Amino acid sequence: ALARDLEVVVVDARRGLGNGRLLPAGPLRESAQRLESVDWVVSNGGEASETPPWRGRVGSLVMQLVPEAARSVADPLAWQSVERWRGESVHAVAGIGHPARFFDLLRAAGIEPIEHAFADHHDFTAADFAFDDGRPILMTSKDAVKCAGFADARFWEIPVATRLLPDGARGLVEAIETLCLASKKSEPA
Repeated sequence: ALARDLEVVVVDARRGLGNGRLLPAGPLRESAQRLESVDWVVSNGGEASETPPWRGRVGSLVMQLVPEAARSVADPLAWQSVERWRGESVHAVAGIGHPARFFDLLRAAGIEPIEHAFADHHDFTAADFAFDDGRPILMTSKDAVKCAGFADARFWEIPVATRLLPDGARGLVEAIETLCLASKKSEPA
């Protein structure tokens, strides 16, 4: 294992620690007790007003995923604003661990998803997209990579950006800056 200067754990704000069990019986990669020894816990998808159980024991902050401009899977040089589909019904495809998060992201952008949830790491084929209505097909970046070989003009990747909510973000940035400065000072001249 690599040495750790700063440990940051990301927890799904909606699902929390799930059933508290480790993979494959539950969602955790490490035991819940590990949260007591990390430096920061980032709640993914929460609200700044929420108080997670670890707040106060370690640094904590909230992040949200927001859609960026959509990229054509068939023509990677073609980009469109996600606003293009506001108020429209589209096919939303997600083969990720928690597909509802992607569908909710689209809804928050004003898009009306027709949900097509697949198992995490699904090996997509063209047959999975045999929709006969001509609607656009929006998907995660993870899924778009698997569809590049057979995508047509309907296929659009929706990359996401992380937005840290102000409450707590400054503390994490300062911790990282402190580590960078300390590392720079310890480098040989």
